[in-house]
Amino acid sequence: MKFYRIEDSTNLKEVGMVPQRGEMSDGLHMDDPRHLFNQPDIGALSEEVYVPSFRLRSKAKLTDVISFPINSDWIVSERFKSTFEAEEIDNVQFIPIYIFKKDEAHQYFLLRALKVCMECIDFSNTTISIMKTTWEEEKRIQVKDLNEFQILVESTRLPQSIKISAFKISEKCNYDFIRLDYTYGVPTFFISERLKEILLQNKITGIRYMELDEVL
Repeated sequence: MKFYRIEDSTNLKEVGMVPQRGEMSDGLHMDDPRHLFNQPDIGALSEEVYVPSFRLRSKAKLTDVISFPINSDWIVSERFKSTFEAEEIDNVQFIPIYIFKKDEAHQYFLLRALKVCMECIDFSNTTISIMKTTWEEEKRIQVKDLNEFQILVESTRLPQSIKISAFKISEKCNYDFIRLDYTYGVPTFFISERLKEILLQNKITGIRYMELDEVL
């Protein structure tokens, strides 16, 4: 199954301005452990977590995906959420959030991955970079499977880091939506070609679809 990397749109005709997400509303102090900003970036959130509202920036338009994720969570519309639910995408959680355009509140949701699907990487066709710094590569290596990769991650110490610089997604991956870490330097979402076509048919806005080796 073919997969695409998904990113928020930078098409100004579609989104108005980048990023779209603007100021956070007043409320619970960010130092409070219940605040969204203090939660792990993977796994289900408790109902007790405080989710602040945000304003849309002045020239930004309301789209199905609002650019500038919160931690690793995307901001998505009810229409986006309904599409995922209709397709029974079950490895995600949707958390209600309000986005204000001027003084009008609009219901949105945080799209949160419940797991990282590193088992979906075909490590036999993957190149891994050992990085000296964020931008400077020290060397490239290969591992034979996920177990070897996990050992590599556990044995790597700062200032070195791991970046998956070229990879393929396994034909055995049976998800339509996955999150992968260590790719492109940040946690990244990927969708199957099947789900991409459904999102296109439903005219989901604010999203762009990229090949795995495509540069931003």
